[in-house]
Amino acid sequence: MTLRSALAAWLALSLTASAMALGSDHPDGDITPQPAWPEGMAEVVNAGDRVHGFWVNATDVFFFAGDTDRLNAFLAGFDAIETIDLTVTLHPGRLEARSPWDKDEPAKPADWRLVMESWGRPTPETVQALNGGDPAPWAMQLDVYLGGEIDLDRLVVPERMTVKSGGEIEAFIRQHQGRD
Repeated sequence: MTLRSALAAWLALSLTASAMALGSDHPDGDITPQPAWPEGMAEVVNAGDRVHGFWVNATDVFFFAGDTDRLNAFLAGFDAIETIDLTVTLHPGRLEARSPWDKDEPAKPADWRLVMESWGRPTPETVQALNGGDPAPWAMQLDVYLGGEIDLDRLVVPERMTVKSGGEIEAFIRQHQGRD
């Protein structure tokens, strides 16, 4: 291999690796709706409770702070968007809002985090043009942390949403039982 071809191979690999890991913080204020987002998604994401957000490739992550009433309103906003399948995962403890690259920045306290993947999702207009049908439902993840302002006894999760445990308490119990 010549020096020129080795340099070309190194440059191609370097550019490919950096292009595959693009990301940035979302700006403060309202987020512009993305073309593939379902109708009504921007209104939910732009709720006044958002304290931080970032994107990496086609994954958006949004952090929110608020009490149980605000979270219930957030969930009701999602329930109104029929093209979203939301899984609500409950965690003990507190959530810290920060981007993966914010190693030296202080984290902001948050109470829930929305993770949405839009990788490879066609816009609703594209689906309509191709087959006249509706796009498959979006599967989204909402992580709710119970160590702050959220009162589990007052949490109202709409019936069509899936609720599960983050597994931290179960893992602790298994670990404790293994010490006998």
